[in-house]
Amino acid sequence: MDHDQLRYQEQILNMQKQQSIAQADEIKHTMEELEKAKGKIYQFHGMLLIESTKKEAKKRLNELKEILDARVKAIDMQLERLNKMLDEGHNKEGKK
Repeated sequence: MDHDQLRYQEQILNMQKQQSIAQADEIKHTMEELEKAKGKIYQFHGMLLIESTKKEAKKRLNELKEILDARVKAIDMQLERLNKMLDEGHNKEGKK
């Protein structure tokens, strides 16, 4: 891959990481609001809004947060590899 392609891929990964972090922050805020909630709880399941319990809602939110955290970790690993490739390419050009 050439340098421009690597930089473009880096931009894409950084955007994906920021989106995942924003979604995780939204889930964290939702979990805080869930703790304060009294009465009935509703969740979206696809196109449906279904009554749920706090326990079920919290479980689902925790699962989503874990998925997002894993995604951010995977993106960080990809960015690390990509940065190594960029550094190696930069060092090769510096030696020419």
